[in-house]
Amino acid sequence: MTSNHILLYRLAELMLEREQHQLSVDLIFDDIQIGDFVKSIQIDSPYQQMLLEGVLTESVREEKLYVTFTIEGYFHHVLGEVIYNQTEGKGAEVLKQIVEENKLNGAKEGIEQCLIRDVNQDKLSRLIWLIDSGGDLLDLCAKPLAHSFLNIKGKINLEIELNQAYKEQIKKVTNELFADPTDNDIEALNNGIAYLEETQKNNVVALLYQQINELIVPDNLRKSILYVKSIMHLPEAVRNSKLQDLANIQIVEESDLATLFFSSLGQQFSFVGDYEKAVECHEKSLSIKLKIHGNLNSSIGASYNNLGEVWREKGDYDKSVDYYEKSLAINLNINGEQHSSVWESYNNLGLIWSDKGFYDKAIEYLEKSLAINFKIHGNHHLSTAITYNNLGSVWSNSGDYEKAIEYLQKTLFIRLKVYSDQHPSVGESYNNLGVVWNEKGDYDKAIEYYEKTLAVDINVFGDQHPSIAITYSNLGSVWRNKSNYVNALDNLGKSLAIYLKVYGDLHPLIGITYTHFGNVFRDKNDPLSAKENYEKAYNIFFKALGADHPHTKLIVQKLNDL
Repeated sequence: MTSNHILLYRLAELMLEREQHQLSVDLIFDDIQIGDFVKSIQIDSPYQQMLLEGVLTESVREEKLYVTFTIEGYFHHVLGEVIYNQTEGKGAEVLKQIVEENKLNGAKEGIEQCLIRDVNQDKLSRLIWLIDSGGDLLDLCAKPLAHSFLNIKGKINLEIELNQAYKEQIKKVTNELFADPTDNDIEALNNGIAYLEETQKNNVVALLYQQINELIVPDNLRKSILYVKSIMHLPEAVRNSKLQDLANIQIVEESDLATLFFSSLGQQFSFVGDYEKAVECHEKSLSIKLKIHGNLNSSIGASYNNLGEVWREKGDYDKSVDYYEKSLAINLNINGEQHSSVWESYNNLGLIWSDKGFYDKAIEYLEKSLAINFKIHGNHHLSTAITYNNLGSVWSNSGDYEKAIEYLQKTLFIRLKVYSDQHPSVGESYNNLGVVWNEKGDYDKAIEYYEKTLAVDINVFGDQHPSIAITYSNLGSVWRNKSNYVNALDNLGKSLAIYLKVYGDLHPLIGITYTHFGNVFRDKNDPLSAKENYEKAYNIFFKALGADHPHTKLIVQKLNDL
């Protein structure tokens, strides 16, 4: 028996023995026959292959990881083996004929599994022929193409060696795919990347986008859209220049592809902190969509949501609320209450009302979002983690730290299960827990979480991103609470420098940073410097948020208390 068959056979034995179709992964780690298969993180290990091919499924229940057979997936797996054996040495035409003529339910999935066996044997010719043929065949090429990027051989000992192996494999496959480039190649690559993202192969996606940036010339819309998505995975030093070049491309056609190009470009400008350009791109996308589809279309709701997102990041909360409410109205009208788009709208409205200081209203929206998530995704999905995280932050803002920690720990648990510990969402969870521990008065624990956040974010974003500024600001505050004013001012200075570079001088986050400076100088018994910084904060809050916002009122109180 092959290793794959040993794994599947032993799993079936254990399930029969225990009279349950789900097994805890912790249990099978210790099994003499298959424990090593399950523990291995190598992409070509039997266990990892079975997960990727859909034969086995992992799920989280009661904070434990379980594995079970996917019955339909196992049929497709076996059917793929049959087709592979019957067509080995024959051209792709015979596979196309099976897809088009065989009426067996599951024939297409069998061809998909056959192609996966091809690429696992380093045979790409039939896959690439089917991609070039286009049409419905492109859909069944996505998963095999994704597998081709993952098909590294041999035992890898270090993460750096693993990344190098992936780079070499990605270069080999993309060079073959683009030997004679067509729009079908671009579409297949997009579909393959979507599958890799769905299966959380984030490091491979990043390496793949880096290779795409070197290979593709953005000389048409399809190529440009794919090229735009590569920007966030490039070194910080080259992102802005490449984005400016893309922004200068003259797009004259008014099509869905054009709207996708502008919305993708807008998201990348937001990523680098250029919110003026981001708004401009999203408004171009919206304008074209309105001409093509009219007012009542799900894509219009998506554009309103994107604009709400950017205006929130710019600090104009009233405009953000307006766009989020427009998006919610369209999503409810088209999709009804129990839909992921409605979950997103409720979630975003909860966040913006929290930013505006209306915590009860924020919690009301977020609980609506959480209820939809439970029905659609269950308790351990990434979108559920997002809502847990946001509820944790709002409860923290409202002063209920125990509830905040409860929700934030749920968030961290899910994210660590899904991602590595070097993912930006894990950094966000560390940061939010640091905030709450700081508010509770456990400053050493807060610093521990903030330093974890900083390490993750610098690795992901570079050292001049708004996320880094937030962490420096938080570290400044907690060092101030420990009465270490030198460290406090040093971290706040780093935070302010990034904010001023990214936002200009009238963003609420800059006002918050000046407030922190004022707090440090007040504690140092330097009332003149404290007053100078509080006044800077007041001017920003008054102009950006108005006289009735909690931030503005708090600064007035601080000035009166000096």
